[in-house]
Amino acid sequence: MTLPALPITSAWKRFLPALTLVVSMAAVPVASAAPTPPFQEPLAWTTSVPLIAPISDANHNLVSIKDPSVVQYGGFWHVFATVANTAGQWNMVYLEFPTWSQAGSAKQVYLDTANPSLAGYHCAPQVFYFTPQKKWYLIYQSPQPTYSTADDLSKPETWTAPQNFFPSKPAGAPANWIDFWVICDDANAYLFFSGDDGCWYRSQTTLADFPNGFSNPVVVMQTASKFDLFEASCVYHIKGQSEYLAIIECIGSTGRRYFKSFLADSLGGTWTPYHASESDPFAGRANLSFNPLGSPPWSNDISHGELVRDGYDQTLTIDPAGTQFLYQGMDPSTPSGTSYSQLPYRLALLSQSGSGGSGVDPTQTNFPVLPNSFVDISTRCYVGTGSSIGVAGFILKNTSVVLVRASGPSLGALGVANTIAKPQLTINNAAGTPILENVGWQSGMTYLSGTKPDDATGNYKDAYGIDAVSKAVYAFPFTSPDDSAIAVQLPAGLYTAEVKGADGGTGNAIVEVYLYSPNGTLAPENQFSAISTRCYVGTGDSAATVGLILQNPGTVLIRAVGPSLSRYYVSNVLPNPTITLYNSQRLPIQSNTSWQSDPTEAAAIQDATSTVDDFALTYTEDSAMLVTLPAGTYTAIVKDANGQSGNAIVEAYLVPEPVSGQR
Repeated sequence: MTLPALPITSAWKRFLPALTLVVSMAAVPVASAAPTPPFQEPLAWTTSVPLIAPISDANHNLVSIKDPSVVQYGGFWHVFATVANTAGQWNMVYLEFPTWSQAGSAKQVYLDTANPSLAGYHCAPQVFYFTPQKKWYLIYQSPQPTYSTADDLSKPETWTAPQNFFPSKPAGAPANWIDFWVICDDANAYLFFSGDDGCWYRSQTTLADFPNGFSNPVVVMQTASKFDLFEASCVYHIKGQSEYLAIIECIGSTGRRYFKSFLADSLGGTWTPYHASESDPFAGRANLSFNPLGSPPWSNDISHGELVRDGYDQTLTIDPAGTQFLYQGMDPSTPSGTSYSQLPYRLALLSQSGSGGSGVDPTQTNFPVLPNSFVDISTRCYVGTGSSIGVAGFILKNTSVVLVRASGPSLGALGVANTIAKPQLTINNAAGTPILENVGWQSGMTYLSGTKPDDATGNYKDAYGIDAVSKAVYAFPFTSPDDSAIAVQLPAGLYTAEVKGADGGTGNAIVEVYLYSPNGTLAPENQFSAISTRCYVGTGDSAATVGLILQNPGTVLIRAVGPSLSRYYVSNVLPNPTITLYNSQRLPIQSNTSWQSDPTEAAAIQDATSTVDDFALTYTEDSAMLVTLPAGTYTAIVKDANGQSGNAIVEAYLVPEPVSGQR
């Protein structure tokens, strides 16, 4: 069902000369009958930036934090993870925090310091509460499968000394057994693990005997190449079903880490492939988008991690409606040949694209549970001078807290060439009057034209802080003080955000607008349903890249307007714009170079243009497409069909009603 879009009225037309970027980027046994796919399809993810990095002290010179296990209990997230130091030694850390936005600043407790019995080689933890004994269990690799117990998981000093599951290495265990994982059903406890040998192993005991009595391991699945079934397996019970999900880390053809998945109707049963290839993974680069959309990836690997559970007991239950995945990734520029212990892993959070969370704090996801809308607005383009500066337009139906950002130097740190050195950000009201300005996000905003904070209403006040709001909405962190940002409460109305070089400079930039609510609840009618971006479209990195995230399936009108802008006294227009729309796998799904090339499509585009009250296209050289899309993440790239440059408006509108003639 397509929900009503935010009305786009003739007010937009008043700002056409100024409008710029807007919001938002083998030998495996097969069961006779495949279990029901548990996740929303197509299965796609959007990742946060790194949320947790290693924190060193005088005795811990750390290079990575990895292998996380996470539970939510008592109002806090509790994370146990592996850390590696510069000497190649491994141990574990513990941290707790109330919201994901606070994960990066949470105190990291080194277990070898807090609990001397855990000194030495211990890594790859898993934590759960074992209800029959009313005890917390911490499972880890020492290197044999080992455990400790505690009555309070938040007190690392109370974990018992390590105990081995097996008195000696059992028959059937591989030479290099690693990544141990325990899950229980109503009768038994199962221990799964890997061997970096293309095999996946299982042992079991009864609930009454646990943690003792584990059987000799058996091979559950096997592949010809060890990389096709490598390590870091996790197994979960799917909420409300008699079905189980297993995810296993693999190494792809280019060396990237990704996860395959399998389904079974019992923990001791046969596993059926489900999203089990490099091109169709459970989680990997093939179904991953990065936030902000259009930005270079911060990691090419989706490696060892854990799905966020719906509870914390030994059944390891997940709710597939909005599941998140805490995983390890690393900087793609890490030199090849770096020793494994020195790889700079960080922890980040995957969220299912286009679905809300159940059992997961919705205030800390990349996209709150909203009616159909564009979740945030993010456009990467070239910012010039004069009529080629960047100007972002957005409409607020209610009083709202917004975060508006212009990134140049930090974008360069992500690998984008020719970035603007010192962006200046100015917010104008509906009359075109400048009201707020910032140069250098750490310096605070400047009030213009008599604007001042209102203590009674809270309007025009920065009540929450740029850093706190940026973390809450998962905006990528600035690495330079020369980027600009404004976090402010604004009354309902139409606004434009101009971006130019504070020193007259030019270059590539990302302009973003985010809606923020302290409690994570945004008014249903106060969402973005249009993206309208005027910018200078160049070549290469200076092509315009607009990111779209759809909460629900919907019909979208996308336009790239160059020649028709000349009617509005915009000079140096892009002569022959072309649009290519990509899905979350970065595969092209539709393109257009002349909006009138298909008469039937052109009639539908005209109808949709009228429906959203946009200005008419008067030149056939402009481009447009009308496309019905499933929920998910998309990227529209605009450039000139003949390699030219010039000013253009790039727009995307949610069309509220089915349009006759659309295909």
